[in-house]
Amino acid sequence: TPEFAASALAALIETDHEIVAVYTQPDRKSGRGQKMTASAVKQLALANNLPVYQPLHFKASTDEGLAAQQELAALGADVMVVAAYGLILPQAVLDTPRYGCLNIHGSLLPRWRGAAPIQRAIATGDTETGVTIMKMAAGLDTGDMIFKTVCPITVEETSATLYDKLAIQGAEAICVVLESEQKLQQYLDAREVQDEQFTVYAHKLTKAEAQIDWTKSAVELDRNIRAFNPWPVAFTPIDETNNLRVWNSQISDLTANGKVPGTIIEMNKQGVHVLCGDAYNGQVAKPLTLRKYIRMSQIQSSAKNLNLRAQVVKTLLAVQNGQSLASVLNQHINIVSERDRGLYHELTLGCLRQWYSLKAITLPLLTKPLDNEALESCLYLGLYQILCTRIPAHAAISETVNAAKQLGFEPMSGLVNAILRRVSRETTEFQTALNNTHGLPSWLFKRLKKDWADLLPEICQNLKQVAPLTLRVNERQISRDEYLDILDEEQIDARPCTLSDVGIVLEQTGNITHLPGFEEGGFSVQDEHAQLCATLLPNLDDKVIIDACAAPGGKAAHILERFNPKKLIALDHDAKRLLRVSENLERLELNVDATVEIITADATTWVPKELVDCIVLDAPCSAIGVLRRHPDIRLLRQSTDIQQVVDLQKQILKHMWQQLKVGGTLLYITCSILKVENEQQMVEFFAEHADAEEIKIDANWGIEQIHGRQLLPEAHHGDGFYYCRIQKTA
Repeated sequence: TPEFAASALAALIETDHEIVAVYTQPDRKSGRGQKMTASAVKQLALANNLPVYQPLHFKASTDEGLAAQQELAALGADVMVVAAYGLILPQAVLDTPRYGCLNIHGSLLPRWRGAAPIQRAIATGDTETGVTIMKMAAGLDTGDMIFKTVCPITVEETSATLYDKLAIQGAEAICVVLESEQKLQQYLDAREVQDEQFTVYAHKLTKAEAQIDWTKSAVELDRNIRAFNPWPVAFTPIDETNNLRVWNSQISDLTANGKVPGTIIEMNKQGVHVLCGDAYNGQVAKPLTLRKYIRMSQIQSSAKNLNLRAQVVKTLLAVQNGQSLASVLNQHINIVSERDRGLYHELTLGCLRQWYSLKAITLPLLTKPLDNEALESCLYLGLYQILCTRIPAHAAISETVNAAKQLGFEPMSGLVNAILRRVSRETTEFQTALNNTHGLPSWLFKRLKKDWADLLPEICQNLKQVAPLTLRVNERQISRDEYLDILDEEQIDARPCTLSDVGIVLEQTGNITHLPGFEEGGFSVQDEHAQLCATLLPNLDDKVIIDACAAPGGKAAHILERFNPKKLIALDHDAKRLLRVSENLERLELNVDATVEIITADATTWVPKELVDCIVLDAPCSAIGVLRRHPDIRLLRQSTDIQQVVDLQKQILKHMWQQLKVGGTLLYITCSILKVENEQQMVEFFAEHADAEEIKIDANWGIEQIHGRQLLPEAHHGDGFYYCRIQKTA
């Protein structure tokens, strides 16, 4: 049911096995809003179009339990993988699959049977744990053991970090066991019975035991604090009504005697040093250091004292921690000197664009995983400079190693130096290896393989390239030929687009605002394939149009440049992004003659005063088609996001369709190349709307689909876009 199990499911999805069903607990209320939330396993299953079952139980004594057993048996599964399911499985269920049920258990059985094996292993001071694959029996974790992996427990391990490690090990282990039917049978034949004399039960955690008793030793308290992270979280009362939650700790290097346990004896950069009860047990009194629990806590240097590579690493870390590049880029780049901003920009975007390719060639160079996001970023940054830029190798290595030191990782800087020097000696071999990787997260690679098997190698390579910088000239002010002449006079290399009659590709980079005619509104920046939107619309003179999901305003501006509508309504839920629509229309001088309404509202509920003639719906999507321009999507987008965005698209489509006049046109657009958001979305839409008729797009670009046309990202040309033109017939 939880993330631990989702890791195993994700790994099994990548194999050639047929997953006939996914079972998980029913949706639960969670979060402050107590909204019904699907489990991590369910979200992953739905994103991969796997059937999901959520029975309340399997008790044969009830009609619903018996029905659940019969439903499971009807699937005819060869084997069932069980990981943190959370429901008791009766013997009838365990006997249903041909090879039985295999459980992924987070301990080295027979030690730590029960609900909390990971937490109890840390709290007790075990130096190692691991994963056991067992053939399930009726008792609690009593089944025969068929495969084990070992994982060391470090002195800084928390339940959160160990949970992640064992989730990965469990996923790898089950794939080993299920490598083939023959291998599975061999493991089952050699299975080992658990020795009951070594059994230890891992009782479920309670909030009460998370309260810190300062009379206990520093070692014991340190273990407990780390064991109770992330739940229930250790705490110590501040007064009668308030508690201080303690997420992390370490044994202090200070000593003190003659004070009451629980006394704060010092506060410094290491943290808050609190006296524990070692002295009561005849030992030297050792304080415990309570540490601030943030993922980047090692990085102490002031941003202004960091070199350029260290600045880039900090930006990469922000993305790794879930922040979009757009949300942090301006803040981070302002710290960088003016002359270095171009290089900062290139290194940041380049590393993100090549992230998974760099990861693929780095893993064989490591004897064990780094488990350190900052060092990982340093390595990828150094490799990117050596393999993908013209920066001299010695400079790239020196600056990157210094960055590692400045960020507080001097002990590990030797590793960074050694790996980068090896790659610099074998540049050709590593460049070949880099080029041969697909460069995508595995879930996305698998989806694209399913959707575009014949074109997959080309798509993967194109998504790793830099997207061209493309302009759209404002025809109300200047023609394309005239603007090309101006650029030529300014000695700016440019060429006309092949598909868009108003598009220009710049052959050199630079500050857009410094180009001739920018302030006067002579052009906008817009991808060539995005510029095709306005060419697919009917004559909109004197018509009322909704530009749904309008920000930042490229489509609205192009419509106003091309037509003279009666009214254009620019709709978006994000008020801040709508400001850009206003600013762009004002710079392009397009809000003078036309009636433009800019409205902040939800496209799933907003209703216009009257039905409209045309709706341009650039639907929210995964944005996989614009991965080149927004490379942080590689790290930020998750497989579980896809079904959520598909559901949102469907809601907006259904509601917007009701706002369209009979005879009106809806142009459905995404910047995705996933069929579930495009062709499949349209198949469902037409199946549910008898009053909708597709107006086929007769064009020499893109790939015709069941409905609509798909443009894929092309080297030196446009991004991935999908268009489908629909007319309301009744």
